[in-house]
Amino acid sequence: MSVATDKELIQGLLRATESPRDALPYTNEFDELHRQYRVSTAQQISEHEFWRKLSGAAKQGGGRKKKRGQAPPTLTHQQLDKLRPLVTEKLGSRDSLPYTDEFDRVHLEFNTITKQNLTKHQLWRTIGNLGKRSTSPIVTSLFKQGVDSLVLGIEHFNRPSDIGRLASVLIMLDHAAEMLLKAALADRGDSLRNPRNGYTHSVEHCLVLANEDPTLRFLSNDERRTIQVLNALRDQAQHFIVEITEELLYTVSQGIVTLFADLLPRLFAQNLCSLIPSRVLPISTSPPKAIEVLMDDAFSQLKEMLQAGRNDARAVEPKLRSLLAIDRALNLQSSQVSDEDFQAAVAQVQFGNRWEEIFMGISMVKLTTDGSGASIALRISKNEGVPVRIVKDGEDPDAVVVLKNVSDTDRYPHSPTKLAQRFGMTVPKMNALVNFLKLKSDPLFFKQITVRNASFPSYSGEAVKKIKDELPRCNMEFIWQTHGPRVRKSK
Repeated sequence: MSVATDKELIQGLLRATESPRDALPYTNEFDELHRQYRVSTAQQISEHEFWRKLSGAAKQGGGRKKKRGQAPPTLTHQQLDKLRPLVTEKLGSRDSLPYTDEFDRVHLEFNTITKQNLTKHQLWRTIGNLGKRSTSPIVTSLFKQGVDSLVLGIEHFNRPSDIGRLASVLIMLDHAAEMLLKAALADRGDSLRNPRNGYTHSVEHCLVLANEDPTLRFLSNDERRTIQVLNALRDQAQHFIVEITEELLYTVSQGIVTLFADLLPRLFAQNLCSLIPSRVLPISTSPPKAIEVLMDDAFSQLKEMLQAGRNDARAVEPKLRSLLAIDRALNLQSSQVSDEDFQAAVAQVQFGNRWEEIFMGISMVKLTTDGSGASIALRISKNEGVPVRIVKDGEDPDAVVVLKNVSDTDRYPHSPTKLAQRFGMTVPKMNALVNFLKLKSDPLFFKQITVRNASFPSYSGEAVKKIKDELPRCNMEFIWQTHGPRVRKSK
């Protein structure tokens, strides 16, 4: 058969269809067209080859749409987030997908991870809808600003001059993260504005929506913590003084680059390497260490500064406040560090507490690094502790089905610092009261939680209630004299 005759046959088949070209794959109508073509040409052409012929002829004006095809199924934003990374490289050339092993793989993988039961036709219609979907100008603008600020943040990280470098890196990367958050929220239909005052959402509010809103959600807890740590440090840099080690700056910077690389395929079906060269990454002469090593170094410096005769508050405060801000961010708390929080932390350092006891959030951080060189991916995650089984008093644990799955950090959420702050006293005085009430001898009130090789004291909500009930009857002056640190040292 001549090329012209073959083309005319394909166009004739298209004119006879009831559905538009995009609606044909994986339908009975397509199967019938395929059968007619093979009969007419006596060719054993594959479904994929026939689809490519149909697709090419339709683009040349060979078909007429007679009715709308079946609408794609309604999927949640979160389900579409699972699909985009599977087809990111193919959306622009999606016509090459139908009737291939790759499409079959995407179909199986998507249904498996989302627990859906989409037919191949339904999945194809969904992919087509993703490829045709237009992005609003505001989303496009926010997205571009996010990528531009990411590049500028990396540029400031890698520049040889130290003048304003630390603050510039944190401010630009924080702006990049905020713009990406807002682009994603706007793309999901959020107005980005507080209806009461008309102002755009704060980063904190965007993080809540992106992590907690059941309709808009796209951030995991660890991804939220990564941005919150950056935002806490940016807040210190913007409004006071920030001072962190080069290793920690690298960890935060590379973590944000990795976060962009993780989020762009999920949210926008784009790869970061297609927007910026793979060489445009933070590069450090001091590669990241385990979090224990980083904190041991930083904490040793703090203790030396607070030694007798070296109590230079101006030098200690930026370092300690920066670490406290990171710790609060990792616990998904406000990064604002009050004077009371700061002074309590100073007292704990002077009192000889270990850093794991003061910075419980940081003590649970895990750094995961994949790849090397330009392809390095660094993710910040938090160990949630080992789940424990909670049963009522008097019940046989072996006869009870798990009533509640809760981590030690959830059951014992109060550090000595938090306990002291709650009752408006210093950590040493709170320790004296704890010893007087013998809270540490009762597992209902106290547990020494171990994370990796570190162990730190933690108190339960029941301990808070016990102190609240007993405190009005306590003589703190007497307790301080009989159970204070000087008494313990003399013994």
